[in-house]
Amino acid sequence: MLNLLGQICARRAKSAFYDTAAMCLRYVGKIAYDVIRKMMCKGLFISVNQAATMASNPRKRKESAKELYLPPLHPEQKSKSYTLVLDLDETLVHATGDSDNPNECVVRVRPGTKEFVDEMSKYYELVIFTAGTKEYADYALKFADPSGKISHRLYREHATQKGTVFVKDISRLGRDLRRVIIIDNVVENFQLQSENGIFISTWEGDEKDTALSQLAPVLKQIVDLRLPDVRAALRQYRDYQVRRIITRVRPRRDPIIY
Repeated sequence: MLNLLGQICARRAKSAFYDTAAMCLRYVGKIAYDVIRKMMCKGLFISVNQAATMASNPRKRKESAKELYLPPLHPEQKSKSYTLVLDLDETLVHATGDSDNPNECVVRVRPGTKEFVDEMSKYYELVIFTAGTKEYADYALKFADPSGKISHRLYREHATQKGTVFVKDISRLGRDLRRVIIIDNVVENFQLQSENGIFISTWEGDEKDTALSQLAPVLKQIVDLRLPDVRAALRQYRDYQVRRIITRVRPRRDPIIY
């Protein structure tokens, strides 16, 4: 009899243990499920294919760990959108005064800037990427982009300082580099993606400057033709500019000798 009672008690104790363990597991599972669901909503999980790609490619792993500066494009925009990154100082504006006190600065706008920004906003997602501070850049853009056509603004803290140069890594925009162009008056600023860059002359107040109006047709044509990779077009454009410079500086031939 005692043995039978002992067995019954043992079974009940064992059953109670399993019930308690199962309840704990269900509780832990619910917490884990909630955590995973929230992480997936925030885009913190990647697909199996992405994980396999990164495992076999150290560079991909490193890039995936970088903080991206811009919000993701809507899926429908990815195949259609081109991004144009614009420098600010000496590209769109020239300011005199103390940039640490923007309200004391005198900001002059490059000829054609407002028209250029308005027109390019019809073709590109526009991004300002400046080595200036947020306070100064936001102030200067009141003059350069009064209509608010520029979608995103990146400041000094988004660039990497190397000596006197602020390097702008456009791979961190989170955009397909085949569809990204950066315009800057300092070539070293886009040294990491030089194939995506267009050098523009430094502007310091010349009211007869036409650099932006000359660039506009090229930029519009790139989008109109739906080029799959802007870098190929930009190579041709740079080659064309070099040929123009060489032709301009080459001594004129004496027609009698030649």
